[in-house]
Amino acid sequence: SQERLESQQIDPEIQNQLQEGDRLLIQLNYEPQKHQQIRQAKSQTINSLVRYQELLQARQQYPILESQYLHLEQLDQEKKLEVNTLNQAIALLQTQIQQIGDQNSKIEQVQAEISQLRLQMDQAIAKIGQLRQAEQQYAQQSQQLEHLKVELSQTLHRQDLHQELQQAFGKNGIQALVIETILPQIEAEANQILGQLSDYQLNVRFITQKARNTKIIDTLEIEIADCSGTRPYETYSGGEAFRINFAVRLALSRILAQRTGGKLQTLIIDEGFGSQDSEGCERLVGVINAIAQDFQCILVITHMPKLKEAFTNLIEVTKTDNGSKISLLN
Repeated sequence: SQERLESQQIDPEIQNQLQEGDRLLIQLNYEPQKHQQIRQAKSQTINSLVRYQELLQARQQYPILESQYLHLEQLDQEKKLEVNTLNQAIALLQTQIQQIGDQNSKIEQVQAEISQLRLQMDQAIAKIGQLRQAEQQYAQQSQQLEHLKVELSQTLHRQDLHQELQQAFGKNGIQALVIETILPQIEAEANQILGQLSDYQLNVRFITQKARNTKIIDTLEIEIADCSGTRPYETYSGGEAFRINFAVRLALSRILAQRTGGKLQTLIIDEGFGSQDSEGCERLVGVINAIAQDFQCILVITHMPKLKEAFTNLIEVTKTDNGSKISLLN
């Protein structure tokens, strides 16, 4: 009513919708903290991809290093053979020195050659050590690569879940599906009530899509038709507008109650009879009596004395000098 709108009170139907939304969120098991963790994991995956690129470069360099390693290993074997040969030559020379006397100059020359060979051998051994270290690094990077692949797969899976949730909660997701499902029910229920109120002269239709600039856009409009055709809501009289509003609101309340698994127990009609003619009042009272069995309590608020005869139980509020007085009349 106008008084409730001016006092900014939340309509019970809207409150039910909000509660339904909260219940759906709980059923979906949406966890904001887990959502944030997924985003952080996605950020960390970028660093993992950089490491993955470095690993790919190392894998490309490995065959070259391995070839160098094999070459140096072969060279090491050859140098060892040469060292053995030289050692044998040294032994032979030492024997010859003892035999032929002092040949210091030749000995010094041979020792210099041995030192040079030993230096080359040390360099080869060092190179072999570097290649073995590179081989160990490659093995470690291979393990890291497999681990990163697993992490990447998990992250992509979480990203797919996040995208599905984003689509589900978007405007073309759950809310669109709910609207498409519930609107035909509300429309059928409203037209059934409105038919009783208007002797089946009024009809409402909900429009969810319409063409605009060669495109189909989503909308929510109500078309109202009578025996003269479809006209804007503003062109209907106050009595007709009240009957349309009453039918749509009652239908909406019933459908929402059914979807929440509950049942409407109380119906309150605040004024509205003043906009109706005598025939309209009779039809409205007839509808109230027809749906009375669906409610435990129907409370009609009106200032029209002639309507007292339409109801058996009356609560009369009378203003006095000492305040308002309530009387129960049967």
